[in-house]
Amino acid sequence: RERVITSLNHKEPDMVPIDFGGRHTSLHAVAHSRLKKYLGLDGGEEIIQDMFQYIVYPDQRLLDLFQVDVLPIRAKPPTFWKLKIDDSNDTWVDEWGTTYIRPKGGYYYDIKEFIMKDFSLEDLENFKFPDPSDKGRIKGLREEILNLRQKTDKALIIFSPTGGFWEHLYWLRGYDQAYVDIAINTDFVERFWEKMLCWFKSYWDNILGEVGDLVDVVAIGEDLGDQRGPIFNPKTYRSLLKPYHKELVSFLKTKTRAKIYIHSC
Repeated sequence: RERVITSLNHKEPDMVPIDFGGRHTSLHAVAHSRLKKYLGLDGGEEIIQDMFQYIVYPDQRLLDLFQVDVLPIRAKPPTFWKLKIDDSNDTWVDEWGTTYIRPKGGYYYDIKEFIMKDFSLEDLENFKFPDPSDKGRIKGLREEILNLRQKTDKALIIFSPTGGFWEHLYWLRGYDQAYVDIAINTDFVERFWEKMLCWFKSYWDNILGEVGDLVDVVAIGEDLGDQRGPIFNPKTYRSLLKPYHKELVSFLKTKTRAKIYIHSC
């Protein structure tokens, strides 16, 4: 923990801290299983932490082997939703109402249909967002994190339960429609992101109100680049999306002294 915090404060630690096993640094379940086999580590199940990416919470033996300095934390599922996999076609539905499907023999789940693809502004206003303040999200969370702080010396990173503003736009609208939206339908985009900002603020108010004094890092972010560079013009980002990122980060800083980590790829 001290090593991570020292690094985040732009000071030189005793050695480079290692983050392995979080939402952005973990392994696919199949790769995890094969790595254990390669290293001669028998047993241990693949505990999925993110169904979309199908990544795991790594085996404790791997964390020890790689001398990992960070542990990922996730809030609990809301009381109104429970993961249910339909084995007949390998699908599941998230708390937003999006259905995911894994092709036969595939490694990942794909979005089956984009539920807001044909939405008007009026449809958006009438759409019921999942309750970010549901108390099921924090049930037992403080006790869990207190236990980790007392029994380990690891830095604790708490992750957002979902993607960011841009990611949610294309998860719900579809990739093609999302790009059209930011080009010629910015009224819809801005209203959608206003609603997402309210959702994120309520969510983090709920979570950090419970454990904001116990975590070392709060992780948010979304994918804004690919192998070629930015996925849309940086000027568009600065004028359209950055204000929402800025307001969310400012809000988070009122709720915790933890560092704010923004992921993008």
